[in-house]
Amino acid sequence: MSKRENISSNYHSTLRGIRENKKLSEQGKKMAAAQAYTAAKAAMAKANAERQADQSQRWDQLERKVWGENLPFGATEADRAANNMAMRDALQRASQLKTQGDAARLLRQAEQTGDATLARAVAQHANEKDWSDVLETYFESRPGKRDAYNEMCDIHRERTSGRPYDSITHAIARPAELRGMHDQAIEAVATEASHLAAG
Repeated sequence: MSKRENISSNYHSTLRGIRENKKLSEQGKKMAAAQAYTAAKAAMAKANAERQADQSQRWDQLERKVWGENLPFGATEADRAANNMAMRDALQRASQLKTQGDAARLLRQAEQTGDATLARAVAQHANEKDWSDVLETYFESRPGKRDAYNEMCDIHRERTSGRPYDSITHAIARPAELRGMHDQAIEAVATEASHLAAG
């Protein structure tokens, strides 16, 4: 179970315990619910921020795996310089492609001649143009890159939506005891309950 799943599960368990506690008055249940809600909401906000930070780090790793250079272990600086120059030339050539059909033809030529650098450049251009058929062809013989690319797509969708893809599952919903109250008022109730508990 993930950290966010734990927060959500514990929150719902706490609410059940509050509702089943016959020693608490209605006001007492309201205060306890306010404390549970504010604590869970803060914990979830922190967990979501941590998730976003982890995703940024993961994105960099995936990007290198999908589009990074494929030099063998022990490559020299001269090898890297030559590879970089070849990649610049390939990207320049790929940038001239105007249609998905042209990209597909150039990718096929690159694959036939074993020009991995040009193939990668065409795939990068296809990605920018959203030419899915060309990308599919590129990833057919590169399942590891395909998996990494699919994970990048998941992260991209989550980022562009402005919220975690499973935010509904992990949402900290305002409990029925606090219906009609805004968060600032709920926080005030929670603070009052803490002060009373502290005596």
